Amino acid sequence: MSVKAVTPSTAAASPSHPEHARWVKDQTLKIESEYARKLGLSSRDAETENLRNLERLSNRKQKPRKPKAPRKIDSPEAVAASGVTQRIAPKKPKILPPSCKWCGLCLRCKREIRLTQITAKARELDQRAIALTAELVAIGFAANARRDYKDALGRELPFSRLKGHDRDKAVTAGAEWVCDRSTAFMGQWR
Repeated sequence: MSVKAVTPSTAAASPSHPEHARWVKDQTLKIESEYARKLGLSSRDAETENLRNLERLSNRKQKPRKPKAPRKIDSPEAVAASGVTQRIAPKKPKILPPSCKWCGLCLRCKREIRLTQITAKARELDQRAIALTAELVAIGFAANARRDYKDALGRELPFSRLKGHDRDKAVTAGAEWVCDRSTAFMGQWR
């Protein structure tokens, strides 16, 4: 009777191959036998060492942890005992979109368009537009510094005495004064 070594084919290297487990064991035994040969051990000692290493490796794999299910509190007595206070969440206020979606027809849109046109003319070095742009910038600086402002026609914007929404309305009024003064060289804007 003769003993014939059976080694799996190279196709068994694929994890989906039915002989893959045998191929892995064969490869690890080869490595262990080479290691044992270097140390002067027998093949039985190499196989024992291989089994010990595989067992140690399998023990190192961590098991997945299950997340803890939240504890249910059903009754008011259980809520009181747990120390949890229940409150109704406040409702978020609805933010309404502005009534104008840059239609170009309302006063706000027309004012924005005219101010854009004035600054565009100022970039073209039109002296009248440069003066109006400087006045617009001065209105913004005066509002931020909370200092009173007088325009070229003597109209006053009392930023030092205004707060909040009133100050914003005064800035808008100043911008409209600038737009009104541009009608001499740019035509009507309203």
